[in-house]
Amino acid sequence: MHYVLSQGEIGKEIALSAPKDTETLLQTFKEKMRDNVEICTKPNLEDFPALSINTKNDELKAAEFTGNIEQDWRITSFTSIEQGHRRQNYFTESAGKKHAVFDDAKDYDSQNSIEISTALLNESESSILDLPRGKQVGTALHRHFENCYFSDLANTEEIDKLRQSLQLDETFAEPLQNWLQQISHTSLSNEIGIALADLANKDCIKEMPFYLAIREHFDVEAFNRALKAHHHLPSKPLQFEQIQGMVRGSIDLVFRHNGKYYLVDYKSNFLGSTLADYNQEALKKEMLHSHYDWQYLIYTLALHRYLQSVVSHYDYARDFGGVFYLFLRGMNGEPQPGVFYDRPSVELITELDGVF
Repeated sequence: MHYVLSQGEIGKEIALSAPKDTETLLQTFKEKMRDNVEICTKPNLEDFPALSINTKNDELKAAEFTGNIEQDWRITSFTSIEQGHRRQNYFTESAGKKHAVFDDAKDYDSQNSIEISTALLNESESSILDLPRGKQVGTALHRHFENCYFSDLANTEEIDKLRQSLQLDETFAEPLQNWLQQISHTSLSNEIGIALADLANKDCIKEMPFYLAIREHFDVEAFNRALKAHHHLPSKPLQFEQIQGMVRGSIDLVFRHNGKYYLVDYKSNFLGSTLADYNQEALKKEMLHSHYDWQYLIYTLALHRYLQSVVSHYDYARDFGGVFYLFLRGMNGEPQPGVFYDRPSVELITELDGVF
């Protein structure tokens, strides 16, 4: 009441801030109201017992969960699917029990058949086909392609970083430089007449990550039917347990050329010690052996869905150019050695879009 009567000025003026008893405040209030109020003294209220609620102290315990949690929702990858296929084949034959293992897609040889620390003794021995193999080499090459402009893949400073990351001595500097120069100028296709060195940075997306949603359960049988009906490669039927969730991946390169979009994947796999081991027949054999066709179909579908969302009036038949798998060890500057190309049909991608 003191605050109201002072109109909030308590604390601002010393006189107003002095303590006031209730009777004085009531009298002041009555005066301000010009005797329009009457203040009466209320007789003492009878004492009432305090209100209380009778409660029963039950023993506390945690609620029991009676629902059902689905165990097959997961984030998987191409390598997971491919490994699952190999396990399923093995365990089907041995009647064993399968276990789920998940990993990222491999673009390199599984085994280090040559130690990474091997330093070749002289330049004549420094053959690119004898470049050390394994995950470290594949990772280093991918990083080099990601960090450099394609027109500058053979940059001396960057080549030196690549050589050191591979623990190769200086005799390998010139062969590496020549090789990357050849890679950047190898024609990817006679039809479109383009090489990596021709690509403008503004037309490229490097290391494009994606998550491909599986709408319900991944229907392996539907996947196999789609490939059998529309895939021109003689791919074996996929064997894999039922899953739901998402497929994750990372596309090494997406580029645009003459209004069309292309998907590129780099492979450092060792296929043999001669360039003949990287001809079209050898590449096709490796694509089927490692089931890379499954990989690029999944990647193509992911890119297809992405382009649908960002490109106005996008049409797969008109706007998607195809898929390039670059087996780097076989690329020597001549047209298409080491380069595998495919363009999945509209019918195949449409049907796969209904599977995932």
